[in-house]
Amino acid sequence: VLHPGSFKCLQHAVQAAQRGSGILLLCAAVPEVLEVTEGRLAVASAGGEAAGVAGVVVSGTSEVSLSGLRVEAPAGSGVVASGSCKLTMQTCVVTAPVAAGIEGTEGAEVTLAAVEVTGCGTNGVDVQDKCRFTGVEMAVHGNRRGHGVCVATSGEVVLRRCRITCNGRNGVAVLGQRPGAEGEPGAGPKVTLQGNTLAENRAYGLAVHSGASVAWTGGEVKDNAMGDCQGKSLVAGWDWATKKPKRSKPKRAQRAV
Repeated sequence: VLHPGSFKCLQHAVQAAQRGSGILLLCAAVPEVLEVTEGRLAVASAGGEAAGVAGVVVSGTSEVSLSGLRVEAPAGSGVVASGSCKLTMQTCVVTAPVAAGIEGTEGAEVTLAAVEVTGCGTNGVDVQDKCRFTGVEMAVHGNRRGHGVCVATSGEVVLRRCRITCNGRNGVAVLGQRPGAEGEPGAGPKVTLQGNTLAENRAYGLAVHSGASVAWTGGEVKDNAMGDCQGKSLVAGWDWATKKPKRSKPKRAQRAV
């Protein structure tokens, strides 16, 4: 249990925690970055009000679970996950006024549920370089100079029942394989969108560039400044004219000779 005076700093508590143990934060705010490079660790807010940290960096082979935290990064990204780590966040709020809210890269596995990402200087969520990202019932809004969710190179993203609204650029931007980037054909980003709301963003609700694989299985796209979708032909499974799932054409029966 971390409360005022229990440890000299947050990292001392991390180092003292054994593999598979947890840290309960009783402090209202800890003006430090939580950094974990190995082991399995759970960090949660123990009080009625969410405990605050100044950033989260997860890397290496670590497995980290965060619950009920408020991440307010005064400089740099709010949460960074890289390497072969696994990061799970639930009922957290992330703000990073000068950078991205959440970054996943270098093969990290990131799972977020009921997480709010707002007030970030660039993208709310930034996924690239083989990161596997799953977001469920997230609220990504008010990131005034970036996309709500940006997926590049070979990132893999699944978004379910998320609200991505009022961002400075596109709600969801899928940038495709960058020119000159190494990778096999078809190694661009893969995105699955299920039952999300993309609304009131300052560009498109969904923007898809060539080299990406995007599947849309329903949701709501409305009131975006430049339109519902850029790159409609690159989105599988959805008829943008009728706003219903595409119907597969029945195969004609072959006549017996």
